[in-house]
Amino acid sequence: MNKDIKFIINKVKEYSKISSLSGNEGKFLEYLKSDFPTDNHLLEEHPDCLFYKYKKPSGWLILCHVDRIPVPKFKFEIIDRTLVKGQLDNVISIAILRLLVVENIPVNILFTTQEETLKSCPQIVNISYGKNYSVLELDIDVATSKDEVIEGSISLRDRDNSAEFDKELVAYMKKICDRNNIRYITKDGDWLVDELGCTLAGVPSIKGCYVGVPIWEYHSNKEIVNIKCIENAIKLFECIKKEVPDNECKNIKNFIS
Repeated sequence: MNKDIKFIINKVKEYSKISSLSGNEGKFLEYLKSDFPTDNHLLEEHPDCLFYKYKKPSGWLILCHVDRIPVPKFKFEIIDRTLVKGQLDNVISIAILRLLVVENIPVNILFTTQEETLKSCPQIVNISYGKNYSVLELDIDVATSKDEVIEGSISLRDRDNSAEFDKELVAYMKKICDRNNIRYITKDGDWLVDELGCTLAGVPSIKGCYVGVPIWEYHSNKEIVNIKCIENAIKLFECIKKEVPDNECKNIKNFIS
């Protein structure tokens, strides 16, 4: 198990101990404020969200919700050195972002609240409207079969049931994956509504797409994620740093060859 995965797993265990129920995320936000370093980011505190703005110009905005649903007590486990088990939505995404900050990946990060009750959209609009960000939502993805988790791919979705995601941005993510041997699956169905889709349905001028970590036993105390999938998600964001300059062009299609 490499050092990045050990870092992620330790952070997942750490974050899982802190309550962050939807509508009552204050304690967890305070924890993130002290845990996420600001060497390369400026911290903006808002009444219902945290915005880590990269100090250099960057057109990438990563969305990540911090709220969770109540579940019975659980035991965090590593299964056969390949699967992580526990309540992982959405501490797994937060742990990945914590690693990206350590590695100085040039992205802005927005931690939203009340996503589970579909009340986070105004927070996204407040931060991103008129800013020409390329918005990536990093979240779990509900697997329709356990095989989706076993294969260890990330998911790149074209839409949810409320809106289509930005086709050029989705295509660009696929190109990065193809060029760098990052395993992914493409989905355009079997999905209900997520916070990015709700936002795009109300404000189509915001452009974004979805990067998912497939998870089995969703919304339970025994959710399962493949370590290979975590590795693929990390690699994707590392490749974004490699392929896109800090002063990213406002029009993403200029980077699609």
